[in-house]
Amino acid sequence: MFRSVTPGMFVAGTDIPSLLKRTLHDSLGRINSRLFQRIADHPYPTVAVVAGAALGGGCELALACDFRITTADALWGLPEARLGLIPSAGGLTRLSTLVGAGAATDLVLTGRRITGEEARAIGLASRLAGTDSPDGLDAALDQLLQQLAACAPMAQRLAKEAMRVDGDRHRLVDAAAQALCISTDDAQQRLQALVNRSK
Repeated sequence: MFRSVTPGMFVAGTDIPSLLKRTLHDSLGRINSRLFQRIADHPYPTVAVVAGAALGGGCELALACDFRITTADALWGLPEARLGLIPSAGGLTRLSTLVGAGAATDLVLTGRRITGEEARAIGLASRLAGTDSPDGLDAALDQLLQQLAACAPMAQRLAKEAMRVDGDRHRLVDAAAQALCISTDDAQQRLQALVNRSK
């Protein structure tokens, strides 16, 4: 789980003065890209909890996670084009995958910021925290964590891997993942518990 300890802030992006010192070699080193790919490749579910600004690298960090919970008033965006740059840590591809080419083009080429409410509406955020209390974000996170904990870890891991495979995965990858899942004691116990309940 990725959550800021600073109230009202997720990650506002990179330190601009450090960008001025970055060389061509530094940029081609893809430090952030490699880090965010490690997050995306993590075998189990990852969650970004966004309150406040998730801009630039902060937005790309959240995009690398499987789930993004946001407050309605959070600020999301990839403002790099306004600085003469582009999002370069995997955000271009991940954003297009999540929200579609049209919405991604709008956000990237204008560099505009959107609220958490709009981020949820376009599919950038997976869940919108309730605004009925200051604890809405914690409640949304607790609900997600309970739902994740109710599932078998092996099934989650294999489903996550299978969803990443391009092409016709339904005939082979999904079947292979299902075969691995069904052979686990965990799956057998869960299935038997369901059969017992239905009796």
